[in-house]
Amino acid sequence: MKLLHTSDLLLGQEFAHCYQVADRVRAARMEALRTLLALAKKESADAIIVAGNLWADNRVGRPVIEEAGALLSKSEVPVYL
Repeated sequence: MKLLHTSDLLLGQEFAHCYQVADRVRAARMEALRTLLALAKKESADAIIVAGNLWADNRVGRPVIEEAGALLSKSEVPVYL
């Protein structure tokens, strides 16, 4: 069985310490999720395990949740959170 593991994606994090580029950093995190899903498919993984914190905190906005949900639901490899 081939598993792809990641943890602590912290989607939606505010990045107050680098507020000038925070939007770009948040977008890069979402792009990392897209890359992870593509890699799992390319490598014929049997499952993706996302451990740790998927979200930055409980104040993550609905658009972030919906975007991540859409990506995860379209994954050709089963994803376990």
